[in-house]
Formats: sequence, structure tokens, C-alpha cells
Amino acid sequence: MNMRNRLRPYVMFWTLYRRWRVFRKTIGNNTSEGKSVVIVPCAPDTVGGSRGDEAMIVATIQHYSALYPSIPMYIVTADELGDNYVRELNYSNVEPLKCWKGVYPVEKIYNSILMCHPKHVCILGADCMDGFYSPYMSLMLLLLHDLFTKTQNVRSHLLAFSFNASPSMMIRYAFKLVNNQLLINLRDPVSLSRYEHMVGKAGLLADTAFCLQYDETFEGYDTLKEWCAKQRSQSRTIVAFNLHPMLRKYNHPNEVIADAQKVSQNLIVMLHKHQKVSLVLLPHDDRQRLSDNTMLSVVFDELKVEFQDRLYCDAKVYRAAQLKGMCGLFDALISSRMHLAIAALGRKVPVMAATYQGKFEGLFLHFGLSEEYLMSPLSFCSDDFLIVVEKFLQDLSGIQNIIKQGLPKVLDMSSQNFQ
Repeated sequence: MNMRNRLRPYVMFWTLYRRWRVFRKTIGNNTSEGKSVVIVPCAPDTVGGSRGDEAMIVATIQHYSALYPSIPMYIVTADELGDNYVRELNYSNVEPLKCWKGVYPVEKIYNSILMCHPKHVCILGADCMDGFYSPYMSLMLLLLHDLFTKTQNVRSHLLAFSFNASPSMMIRYAFKLVNNQLLINLRDPVSLSRYEHMVGKAGLLADTAFCLQYDETFEGYDTLKEWCAKQRSQSRTIVAFNLHPMLRKYNHPNEVIADAQKVSQNLIVMLHKHQKVSLVLLPHDDRQRLSDNTMLSVVFDELKVEFQDRLYCDAKVYRAAQLKGMCGLFDALISSRMHLAIAALGRKVPVMAATYQGKFEGLFLHFGLSEEYLMSPLSFCSDDFLIVVEKFLQDLSGIQNIIKQGLPKVLDMSSQNFQ
């Protein structure tokens, strides 16, 4: 990579920062008539290509639709792909707001949202506020939160986000500049501890996706429900399983396949030992080359002949609310997707997980769940899996009781994102 390309992220970050400093002085006593709700996603091109993002977006729509029936809502988009996604959500009061254009669009986005006369502006923090994916995007979301906090008659909500162990130095600096002026909430205790150590004081909430209302009114649910009923008639325990190609950094597609094959071998051992366990392969995301089916299709091919009567696989990636509905049919979930784990925990289903970016540790702390059911990506794709899954299957009843006790508090902490 040449020097120009290496410097480009820094130039973009600081140029955006300087433009915000100038623009902030011009908004003065701007006010809003408070007639709408505007949602700012952290991926304005695809908007909800990630089912995790979709879970947070739809939970936000559901909350304000219940609070203010028929209130106009807008979701900020960057192009036609995002526009189509918003329309496909099929909410009559929700429209796309295509205003994320240009390299430094903070002024355009702010003015476009202000023209919608917002009462609430909800900005998805998610896992995009520590600069891991893009310090520029993290800064854009933070600056919009600042601008709408400064605007009269608008409630700005930077929905509770995670903070990894090695955040961008640039975004740490930006947070420190605004920390005492803005309402900042983290979505798990581990993230909060990191943020307060590196930046300053903040609040603790839970992920907005916990508020998502589930959907059980679709054909895929009915088909799975029928299969699960047949399995339970034979006294079988139903375990859902998810695996995705972002679990760790791969240098070649063959490495992805190798991990999927190793995991398959361990699942075969598990199914041989536990004759009363049935397995559901459950994809959560389908973003082009990052589709969960890249790995789950390998798992299915390895297992389908020997375990045909105890294996279920539907390659369709359902909507976030539908996936949460399906989770209610399971006795347990083994997942490498955090928001799939959130969906299962929200249905009081025990979870074992492969961790990444330090996300699951904080999620489990919300419930007081033991970290012994969490595995590093390397261990998850090794024989260590068999040791952990053995204890997990033995402890399902106790884990479920812990989840039941902790869920009311977590749901309350999630709903506070909108207060």
C-alpha cells in the first residue's frame, strides 16, 4: 500500500472533524417541530443487510409505532439499495430518506433530517463506534448525535454500543472531546469498563435488539415447528447451530472450508454420543461472500447422509423478527453470531458461543452466565469444542433458569435506549 492510501483514512477523519467544528457553530438555535422519528443506520448503503442491524432498526420502529401510532418515520439511506431495503420492511409509516451522499455529508444529513421535523433521532451505535470497521463512520455517527443533541425540541439517542479492547486512537480522542456534553451508553459491562478506562464516564444499557418483538406468522416457522414437534415426540433435544466466515481472519477460502469441516467432525462425534439430540442449522446473515451458508452448507453436506432424520437445514436467511420467532422452538443454541444469541436469550433459550471482538463476554455478564460456555474462534474450531458442548448439554436446565431470572432486568435496560 502506498503512502497516499495509508494516509487517506486519517485525512478523511480529520477533514470531517474540522467541517463539523465549523458547521456546529452555524446551527445556533435550530429547533424542530417534533413531528417524526428518524433512524440513522450504521450502514446507510445496505441499511439492514446485517440481521443484527435489522433487529435494532425494527425494534426502534416497533417502539415508536406503539408510542405514537402512525407517526411518520424515516430511515437515512445512501443509495437505491438502501431505499429498497426500507420499502421491503413494509411499514406504511416508514420511508427512506436518501441524504447520505458525498465524502463529507454531515451537513447534508443534518439539514435533511431537520427538514423532517424530528421528535426523536435514533442513531445506531451497534459495533461501529470504536473505529474497528471505520473511524470515519464512527466519527460521523458521533457528530450527528452531537448536532441533534444541540438542536432544540429533538431527543437524540445514540443507541447503546459495544467498545472493543483496541479502539481507534482517533475515535478515542473524538469521544473525549464530547464526553461531558453527550449522553453516551454502552451495551454491556465489559464495553463500559473499557470505555470508562480509555475515555470517561458513561452509562450502561442493554442492546436495543432485546426489545424486538418476534414473528411466528410465516411458512418457514410452520415447517420448522412441525419438524420440531416430530423430534420432541421422540424425546429429542433440539439444538440450533450457527457458524459464519467472519469468525476469524482467513487468508484463503480453503481455510474457511477447513474450519467448517473440522466443526462438522466434532458435530458428528456429538451426535453419535448424544442420540437424543437433533440439530438445526440456522443461518443469520447473507451478505454476499460473508454469508453464513458458506460454512453451514459444508456442515450440512458432511452430516446429511448419516443424520438425515435428526438434521434440519433451511438455507433461507429470514428477517430478524422471524429468526427470533424460530428461536422459541429450540432447547439450546450454539452460535457465532451475537444478535442470534440475543434473539435466543430473549426467548429464554440457553446459548453456547464462539466469541469475537470481545462481544459475548459482556452479553453473558448481563445475565450472570458463566463464561465457560464461551470459546475463542480457534478453540471453537478444535477438539476443545467437544469438552465445552458436553458440559453445556448437561447444564441446559440450570442455564435456562439463570436466563429467566435475568431477562426482565435486561429487557428494562434495553428499553431505556429510547428514554
